[in-house]
Amino acid sequence: MQVREKMKPSVKQNQRLRCERGQTLVEFALIVPLLLLLLFGVIEFGRVFHAQLVITNAAREGARKAVVTSGTDADVSNVVKDSIANMVASLHPDQVQEKNVNDITNGAPEGNAIWYAIEYASGRNVGEPIKVYVKGRVEIIVPLISSIIDDPKPMATAVMRIEQK
Repeated sequence: MQVREKMKPSVKQNQRLRCERGQTLVEFALIVPLLLLLLFGVIEFGRVFHAQLVITNAAREGARKAVVTSGTDADVSNVVKDSIANMVASLHPDQVQEKNVNDITNGAPEGNAIWYAIEYASGRNVGEPIKVYVKGRVEIIVPLISSIIDDPKPMATAVMRIEQK
């Protein structure tokens, strides 16, 4: 009998446990917003990183098309557009626009548009470099994070030497 009496919680212990439940709820309410901010921050970072990978790949594929084949500017443009369209299904083809190099280096596209430019050093001679610039914008969708930082504008430049004419 004495063993059973020791195992039963006393009235004071029951009251203390009930009070601790409230404390746990308050602690949970204080921590959840921080955890959600961290979670959404990781998601936004992933979106920006994906955009950087897409833009880098498009610039590299465009430059490769220009140096390996005797592709025209239209061929290079199509490769850049196709590369972006294959990676970003929600992007409309009209949102990929050709601009000049100054616009790309000094400005930023609006909305989900992506800009690209093709620059030859001194013509299309074998051994001369070609540069393909691609720049986009990633709209941050979490309001708290977008109030802290501006929309990232990932940019990539691919430089390769023309291999054949």
